[in-house]
Amino acid sequence: MESDYYRQVIDSLPHLSRFELSEVYRYLQSSGLGSESGYFAERAKHDAVSMIDTMKEEFGVDVAGKSRDTLTFLCRLCVAEELLSDGYSFSTVGKCLNRSHSTIIYYVSKLHDISRYPQMYPDYVSIRKQYQQKRLNDCNTLQHRG
Repeated sequence: MESDYYRQVIDSLPHLSRFELSEVYRYLQSSGLGSESGYFAERAKHDAVSMIDTMKEEFGVDVAGKSRDTLTFLCRLCVAEELLSDGYSFSTVGKCLNRSHSTIIYYVSKLHDISRYPQMYPDYVSIRKQYQQKRLNDCNTLQHRG
């Protein structure tokens, strides 16, 4: 199958950045070769698990859980933003976070508000910075080991 060929090509290119992989994903989706239930859904789940673990370590919250408190919501919003920026669909991001695609659409509207008025959402800005710093530190640690 043609989609199996593209999967093998992508798997053989481990040096691609997350941005480059998201560009490949977008191309495959637009050409009808990508599958929401296949390879990219698994990749999204893997990426999400990594992000969810980072949130548990850093903030002590389970973003895939049922809690609706403010800290958990803001952390969940941060993970959703990251997955969406990597090119994953609303439904894929929703599945990764145990939410519906309509919840993810609502998150996009909140992220739009935050981008327009960051001074009104200092908690989110702080969480986002702390999360990005943790991910950067984790990447640097892995590079030093390898």
